[in-house]
Amino acid sequence: MHEPMQLPVIPFVDLGPFGLDGLLPAHAQRYERLRAEACRDLTPAVVAFGDRVARLWAAGRDLPYRDEITAVARGAGRPGAWLMNLNYEFGCTCGIATAPDGAPVLLRALDWGRRGVGATIVAARREGRAGPWTALTWPGFVGIVQGLAPGRFAAAINQAPRGSGPGAAGAWAGAQWRLWRARGLPPALLLRRVFDLCPDFTAARRMLAETPLAAPAIFTLVGTRPGETAVVERTERRAVVQEDAVAVSNHWLTAGFPGAPRAAARRREPGAAGRDAGQARRRHQRLRLARPADPQRDDAPVGPAGAGDRAPLGARLGRGRPRDRPARPDRDLKTIRRETR
Repeated sequence: MHEPMQLPVIPFVDLGPFGLDGLLPAHAQRYERLRAEACRDLTPAVVAFGDRVARLWAAGRDLPYRDEITAVARGAGRPGAWLMNLNYEFGCTCGIATAPDGAPVLLRALDWGRRGVGATIVAARREGRAGPWTALTWPGFVGIVQGLAPGRFAAAINQAPRGSGPGAAGAWAGAQWRLWRARGLPPALLLRRVFDLCPDFTAARRMLAETPLAAPAIFTLVGTRPGETAVVERTERRAVVQEDAVAVSNHWLTAGFPGAPRAAARRREPGAAGRDAGQARRRHQRLRLARPADPQRDDAPVGPAGAGDRAPLGARLGRGRPRDRPARPDRDLKTIRRETR
């Protein structure tokens, strides 16, 4: 008989109306562990350089929550806060299921590749302008990558494919150049604004689809009533809303969107892009298979989205059609995390 798994304790912090920078004083050790892991992966010199570049990028932009990032940087006393807050590397997997009462449910597999990210997480509750919400986040990080607003919606970010370019190095360089020129919001700060300001699912979907971004992202959003589900695929200035998607990982569901998986862009081995795209699609399929049965969704026709599904910002939100591949019933959700290593 297997021994029951000992799960780590996730601290819960009620911030009231105050910002997420308030997590740092009580959980400075968790922040320092994250910073130490970043320095080990990238070297302290690269972290310090990246922090200066991130702060310079933010200086000429109308950035929400700037005061909170500034407070974190001041409280930490060492470089890293700006880099942490203006960069997101979370290769997660999301699914949408249906509760017995017909309400949608957001499923989230936290398959992160960065060391220490899972062990340093905290649950933070805040009173936003539109109502309270709770996010699974990290001390020092003022954006949101997954959260729940009771009575309104739940949402999460998935890492999107990196922009195209000549080879992995070209794709990475092209993405950095587009980011440097971009005037939109970092995805995690946009999702934080959605939780703070949006009163319902419809308003959240509109803000996620219509706000210019600094980098591509994939948002999964569910409301409280049957049919309130959406996967919002975003480039910097384009949006596709998939209303029938049941799972998403780190590849586009929409046919024709550019880019390769980010993990491939960080590596130089031949075939890395193909392998990473395959892993993303397999994680997508396994979470899709692991969902509780929902005949209304699973029987819906699926196929490549047409060019007409790609709409510029401000256009009417359309119904997208996700691409799909045959499920693998011999493998399940437990393999998702292993494939991200």
